[in-house]
Amino acid sequence: MIIHVTVWDAVLMVAVTSMAGLLVFLRSSGWKAFMLSLPIPFTCATLSLGQGVGVINVSGMRALLLFTYGVRFCYYRLKWPIVPVIALCALGYCLLAAGSDACVPRPAEPGSCPGWRLDCLPGSIGHHNAGQLGAHRAGSRG
Repeated sequence: MIIHVTVWDAVLMVAVTSMAGLLVFLRSSGWKAFMLSLPIPFTCATLSLGQGVGVINVSGMRALLLFTYGVRFCYYRLKWPIVPVIALCALGYCLLAAGSDACVPRPAEPGSCPGWRLDCLPGSIGHHNAGQLGAHRAGSRG
């Protein structure tokens, strides 16, 4: 079996190792929670799998933020025990992800031109639209 290691695989290993090493030295639980909520390892993992970062990743970060604040609200404001709160918010996170899966627009297939295209990188939007614009104009003249 041949294993191909890309640059993103190396970035992923360095990012996860660095974050784990930094977590060991942080004393404040607030800073540890902040470090664990950063999207760096998940973004690097997505890129190392050859996938693009787009709307789905951004909506996942919103869901993670809701999970984090849900745990905080239920534990500090409602004074619920932490273990059931984490389980309840994790269930809510999974239900939100499953329910919103159909609502989040997927990246367009190469060569298709849907009416909407939402990407995180403006350069990819400009490149996609410029290529499609020329094809549409050439087709409408004839």
